[in-house]
Amino acid sequence: MGKIQFLAINFTNERQVYYPGEQLAGVVVLSLSAPMEARCIKMEFEGKGYCHWSETHGTGDDRRTEHYYGKEKIFEYKCVIYGQSGGGSRVVLPAGQTSYQFAFTVPNNIPSSFEGRIGHIRYEMKAEIDRPWKFDHKVKRPITINDIIDTNLPQYQIKPGGTEHKDVGCLCCAAGPLEIAANIDRACYCPGESIYITADIQNNTTRDMERVKGKLIQTIAYHASSKTKTHSNTVARLEGPAIPRGQFAKWDNQQMPIPALPPSIMNSRVITVSYYVEIEVEVPWGMDPDIKLPITLGTIPFRPVYQQFTAPQYNAGAPPMGLAPPNIFTDMPPPSYASATGEQAVNIADDNDKHTRGNLSYMPVYTFAQPYQGPPPSAPAEHQLPPGFQPQLQPGPPGGFAPPPQQPGGYALPPQQPGGYPPAGPPGGYPAAGPPPQGAPGNYPAGPGGYPAEQPIITQPGASPYPPAGQQPPYNPEGEAAPISKPPME
Repeated sequence: MGKIQFLAINFTNERQVYYPGEQLAGVVVLSLSAPMEARCIKMEFEGKGYCHWSETHGTGDDRRTEHYYGKEKIFEYKCVIYGQSGGGSRVVLPAGQTSYQFAFTVPNNIPSSFEGRIGHIRYEMKAEIDRPWKFDHKVKRPITINDIIDTNLPQYQIKPGGTEHKDVGCLCCAAGPLEIAANIDRACYCPGESIYITADIQNNTTRDMERVKGKLIQTIAYHASSKTKTHSNTVARLEGPAIPRGQFAKWDNQQMPIPALPPSIMNSRVITVSYYVEIEVEVPWGMDPDIKLPITLGTIPFRPVYQQFTAPQYNAGAPPMGLAPPNIFTDMPPPSYASATGEQAVNIADDNDKHTRGNLSYMPVYTFAQPYQGPPPSAPAEHQLPPGFQPQLQPGPPGGFAPPPQQPGGYALPPQQPGGYPPAGPPGGYPAAGPPPQGAPGNYPAGPGGYPAEQPIITQPGASPYPPAGQQPPYNPEGEAAPISKPPME
């Protein structure tokens, strides 16, 4: 009987993060101490969303617990990379080390990887040795996908802003009006960058306002079949001093650094992640007026002079592009990645993984950009806050959203990832998260089916190649993968 000494999935281009539209090619490496009989070797590449929580209702004998589930099959691709899955055919896997090729294409328009308290969005690659009348041997490997959200797109260069009027007090104890106007420098950022807040506060009341606060709020919504559960977290904040009665205060491009966070997710049916900036004045003995400015967190960092980078060149007479489009900007520095602040690795094993190999401890990582020099203060001196004023960064909630330690100038950069940014599409831009803003360019076309590869790499003689490539099923937003034109799997 054969004995497995080693079973692993290796990618040709090993990276921390992959992107929609890219090809994921590699080999399944199998090492046996003796020959092993099997039906075939199968591969599966899937993306799935899931959430679950429970709530208790009633008291005493009427007390009951209800469970809520949300499930989404983002895509599921399967193929046989060696042997045949149908009928009674058998193959003998040779002793020694053998490698079997595979290739898949990451679908377009899929959400970023995400791990939350009661739900997740995961992408996994699996290989399985299908053995007759015996336990199948499996190996599983999680991968991180970052949706392509480019902060440089024109629709994100607007300056979101708003105003708020509040009459402080009521009736006999009316204290007068409070006027607030605020805006931020753009509508889309990457973690590692800073939000620049400009705010004017006119305190025409007879009370001293306690302070002005700026916050970045993350909202995570988990969608079950019959209910939605929402978690909101303050992930970054800054504060200014008190505003005396009758006085005017101004924030002029006050800087609020963004910690490592997941990007916005609006294209999943079970989990959405959104962000907004809140500028709030703390009123003593009253409701605090605020201005909320929605923003998008992206995955392609902002560059103040967009045209300085060399865009991809296209030759009209060249053959069609392969499965992976060209790099976004060849002159851009390579990306850095970081796990979300406060996150811990999770075990992704499920009930079917009793005989599954591989490292099942997983934590997604996301783009963490190098900060750029923001817009300089420009307000007249008489509109500045009192001399010596500096907003104080406050620590986040327990468990945290405080910035990573030892960060010169505010944020240290994680180790850089070689190879530059993976592809966006042909001229016209990249897809934004979820429903794009009006006027956003369309998604680039998907490449042809990318699996299985034409030949396995066989380091032992006597093994036959697996069947030719079939057509990759398209992503179905309703949650079901299209049928695969291959022999059925057992």
